Amino acid sequence: PVINVAPRYGKLKTPSGEIIGFENIELISDRTLEAWLDEFKTIKDAHPDKVLISSIMEKYNKDSWQELVGRIVETGVDMFELNFSCPHGHPEEGMGAAMGQNPEMVKEVTGWVAEVTDLPIWAKMTPDILDIT
Repeated sequence: PVINVAPRYGKLKTPSGEIIGFENIELISDRTLEAWLDEFKTIKDAHPDKVLISSIMEKYNKDSWQELVGRIVETGVDMFELNFSCPHGHPEEGMGAAMGQNPEMVKEVTGWVAEVTDLPIWAKMTPDILDIT
């Protein structure tokens, strides 16, 4: 079973305590997509002026990525993080870090997502890539 931690988010600080970013953790989720969609909508309804980032991972399949993004866009999220870094991301299905180690796949999937949304997108890369260029 998957055991999620709480809280999932934390401040990333310098040794002097200055906040310079954020950290998050979400292991392979035991929650349904519908639960996430409901939560995204609830958060955006309660905090319309705050930025909500959806971190997503999917199989190497154009229709799957585009359907996922389309459903999430409807909730009002502000941007997407494409998770190409997770080492737990079903590598047998080419997900997560398995996909992130292939620059052509990263480029292609990012393009698929850009075809269906005008929201900002960034690729969360794995540190296990041999050549980042």
